[in-house]
Amino acid sequence: MSYLVQMLTSSRKPVMILASAFLVLTLFLLFPVHPAEAAPMTFTSDTTITATEAVINADETWTINPGVTLTVGPSARVWNDGTIVNNGKIRVLDRIINFANIQNNAGAIMSTEDSGIISNYGTIANEGTVNIFSSLLLQNEGTFDNNGKLNIISHLTFGEMTNDGTFNNNGIIDSNGTIKNFLNGIITNAGDIIVKCGSTFVNYGAFSGNPVHNECIYDFNLFERGVPSDGVLNLHQPLIVKARTNDLNLDQVRFSWFVPGCTIDACKQFTELVPLSPIGEAEARFIPREGGHWIAEADFYSGSVIKQAISKGFDVSFSVIPESPIGPIALVVSSFAALGAYMKFRTKV
Repeated sequence: MSYLVQMLTSSRKPVMILASAFLVLTLFLLFPVHPAEAAPMTFTSDTTITATEAVINADETWTINPGVTLTVGPSARVWNDGTIVNNGKIRVLDRIINFANIQNNAGAIMSTEDSGIISNYGTIANEGTVNIFSSLLLQNEGTFDNNGKLNIISHLTFGEMTNDGTFNNNGIIDSNGTIKNFLNGIITNAGDIIVKCGSTFVNYGAFSGNPVHNECIYDFNLFERGVPSDGVLNLHQPLIVKARTNDLNLDQVRFSWFVPGCTIDACKQFTELVPLSPIGEAEARFIPREGGHWIAEADFYSGSVIKQAISKGFDVSFSVIPESPIGPIALVVSSFAALGAYMKFRTKV
């Protein structure tokens, strides 16, 4: 009898195992186990993203701490479906594609002068600084709330912002690049939009609020001993001339000095061509070798065409200011020599 019971019991084991497995599977399907939320990622030291496709999931947050730089490498792309909180610096060499949220607090989002694209289909809230350098493109098809400063920086190449979504500006947009508001775009400006001379603001969409400021700057100034000149120099005293412009169509400045008594091109004795720096500045040094009224001129060039010419006069006295310690020594020695010769001549007389 015990043998029969053992046989029946042993024959039921596979059935019980299958029934138990079926029960577990049924419970799993009816009550699925939810995955644990992904742990937030905090960058506490400088980091470079090198992955071709780096994804921030909807339940993830990337936080960049103050003083830390997160670099999106030259062949890397960051797809954001979660949240990026920036308190440090984000350098974009390739691309950030935002479908969710980017909160730029006191930090900076920027590119190098080589490349970089920020594509926004979600929301970007800027309380800090966003720098769109040459060859970086900001594409907004979502919502961009600017309460900080957005710099669109360009010289001879392009820094560009395009808007086909909603752009709310309560801070400052300072641009010498290109701003394009497309047909579906909405820009509401309660702050300042400053479009530098030579750059463009193209609006095909809806624009409301404060008007756009479009300004051209052509500055030319004289300096002596590191401070603005009073227009009076001594003979052989160095003069520094500085020119500055925000006109992106210009590439060089020609500095000219007219000798006393001449105001026509034929009288130009000294000229110098100086390329404009990336921030639109040029300077030169001149030492007058003749007394009288001189004229300094700065011609702002685009290719071979003068866009703007500014001239300023200065007077040069006949007093010599030595440029080295030898000068004072020579003056003292010559004075004693003259006095000695005078005394010797007077004795003989």
